Amino acid sequence: VVNEGVIDQNSTNARVWTPIGNLNQKYTGTFDGQNHTITGMTVNAYEGGLIGSSNGTVKNVIIDGATVTGSYHAAGIVGTGYGSIQNCTVKNSAIIGNYAGALRGYSASGTNTGNTVENCTINGKYAAGGLFGLVTADGKNTISDNTVKNCDIYCEVPAGNSYNGIGEVVGRSASDKVVIENNMTENVTLH
Repeated sequence: VVNEGVIDQNSTNARVWTPIGNLNQKYTGTFDGQNHTITGMTVNAYEGGLIGSSNGTVKNVIIDGATVTGSYHAAGIVGTGYGSIQNCTVKNSAIIGNYAGALRGYSASGTNTGNTVENCTINGKYAAGGLFGLVTADGKNTISDNTVKNCDIYCEVPAGNSYNGIGEVVGRSASDKVVIENNMTENVTLH
């Protein structure tokens, strides 16, 4: 059983977390955290996050004090995703990867609304954003009504090709089909 005993019932006794799903076997369900908090999650994986790769929905979960390292895509919620993230919070966390964002390192589609990111440090080698590192549009991809505040965002190589970039909400949007609207940022510093 993967992750058995990794997080106790109070979600405060965390050890190294193995992300749910990967590129070969994506998570396809609905993960409803019912507004519970996962504290101290530590991830070191190719696709780093609570969920590694997802075509499903993640909603109503709070990630607090996480350290997530993804050798490719990294995020507090989903490393690589084609599904939706709704009403989630990532706070007091450090996210590091080639493409890094607090919610998702790489996003190809989905409806992503009502999320909050605060007091995070996000470091992407090629793209880094408060919510998402790299965004494309293999399908409908909407990013609206989210909040990013009190974050430091770093990008080592913010220029060079169409997939590189740094931003307060999205590091790089590589498609004109992505809808990014009504997001609020406050005290976000780009480095």
